[in-house]
Amino acid sequence: MKTTLPYIFFCLMIAALAGCATGGGGTATDNRSVPAQAYYNEGLTQEQAGRVVEATRMYKLALTLTPDNSEIAAALARVEATRKRMAEERFQQGERDYASGKYQASKIAYLSALRLWPQHTGALERLRAREKITATHEGKHIVQKGETLAIIAKKYYGDYKKFNMIAQYNRLADATQIEVGQVIMIPEIGMGSPPAAASDTADKDDQRLAEAAEETISEAVAIQVDNYRDAGKEMLQAGDYGAAIVEYQKVLNVIPDDPEARQDIAAAHSAYARELWDRQEIDQARQQFEACIALRDDCQPCRDVVADCEKTYKERLYSRGIAFFQDEKPEAALSEWQIVQALDPDYRNVADYIQKAKKISEQLGKLKKGQSTP
Repeated sequence: MKTTLPYIFFCLMIAALAGCATGGGGTATDNRSVPAQAYYNEGLTQEQAGRVVEATRMYKLALTLTPDNSEIAAALARVEATRKRMAEERFQQGERDYASGKYQASKIAYLSALRLWPQHTGALERLRAREKITATHEGKHIVQKGETLAIIAKKYYGDYKKFNMIAQYNRLADATQIEVGQVIMIPEIGMGSPPAAASDTADKDDQRLAEAAEETISEAVAIQVDNYRDAGKEMLQAGDYGAAIVEYQKVLNVIPDDPEARQDIAAAHSAYARELWDRQEIDQARQQFEACIALRDDCQPCRDVVADCEKTYKERLYSRGIAFFQDEKPEAALSEWQIVQALDPDYRNVADYIQKAKKISEQLGKLKKGQSTP
């Protein structure tokens, strides 16, 4: 979006100057149409990229300038319908995570739903809800082999469904992840609801939740990127270069200029290329070396090998063409030599061989046609 803001500002300036130059003779709608179109175009770009929240903002700005524009109004309605649908999907995922005791994952899902649709009542209720827990008669439990939080809740409360209260009180991110010997605090669960959190207005509270959504989602993305990076390193060390490339590319999809990921994926491309080269898969090896060069322009060994790859590849095609030609298969020979010519028009005498193959192929075609004529 950053690259388009100067353009939008420029359009606004042009519109303003146009109004001054004409003495204000033009209508307000005319002056606003250019920046409105810029906002609309930016909204389309954001929507196509899947950034529906940003798209909504752009469409609303455009509609503010030209409120009677039916095309912009339709775009806004479309993207808001998409936001509602996506928010509900995130909320339902949060419900599933919550039911299985994955509280951190459920929080991220609820906040994601709220970011997509701030008026989602289900997400708001889940994030605001607190069951009153008093610690006046707090006890401790040491986890034994085979125990789960549900078993522990059944023991202390007579209700296995209270496992989520123990998990939340102990600030466990995942209720399914407890270890033998772990000390679990067992609180007394009070009745009723806690007092509402202090807030000047509902709007401020919603803003706080929206900010929390942005922070939590950013943290979740950072964690996922680290997971991709760790998986890439592990696969690179294990010699699974193709899989390592896939994982590092996921990192670069989020952080394109990440120096560590670029260095490691370049190493993976280079190692994979040499592996393919050893298996005589010359063309695939050349593609991997070229990918390495695209990431590391200073890789002169890669450039040297690419040149060798291309030389070997052309020689192989050329020789196969000769073999086909000698085997009286001019059309097959022609196919091989045409690839060589596309790579290097001046390679050996390939142009002459192509002409000979074409003539022989034409003559064979005439012979076949003559033989088929009664």
